[in-house]
Amino acid sequence: MRFHIKSLSILFFVVIFSSCNNDQENATQVLNLKMSHTQTMSLTQIIETQVQNRDPYGSIRGRIYVQRDIWDEDTQLSVFTSNFFKGSSDQDGFFLYDSGTSKQVNLEKDGTFELSHIVQGDYVILIGPTPEYAKALTWENGETMVIHVEGNRVTDIGTIQISD
Repeated sequence: MRFHIKSLSILFFVVIFSSCNNDQENATQVLNLKMSHTQTMSLTQIIETQVQNRDPYGSIRGRIYVQRDIWDEDTQLSVFTSNFFKGSSDQDGFFLYDSGTSKQVNLEKDGTFELSHIVQGDYVILIGPTPEYAKALTWENGETMVIHVEGNRVTDIGTIQISD
């Protein structure tokens, strides 16, 4: 199958434009797109292929060492995602734990965790026995750590130590 570069750039523009456009009449007007002199592909097939190849879910993993005088040694700790909403500047914003959409996983004995199947976006990671008694992960300067998750990617936050 041969494609011409000019045909592919037009195809790319049409796919991007069509996926951003909610007007179905405009999308159906361009049902067949000539990709070369001999090959024609339906726009519906192109969009379905693009949607199948796009995974909006990512993962966050890392290791957290917790100073055990923060919680009892026997307490099972969990790691939670909390949606982060940006404010008017990059440093402004707030995070909100939503039990309906937030992810949770138990912290392993060695401190490792992996939260998977997370929708693309910005998150604050909480650690604690329950979300109500959890602490947000922070940088050394005390600012809340905001983690950006991308589809098809694992974001490794490395090793973090929590102390009181």
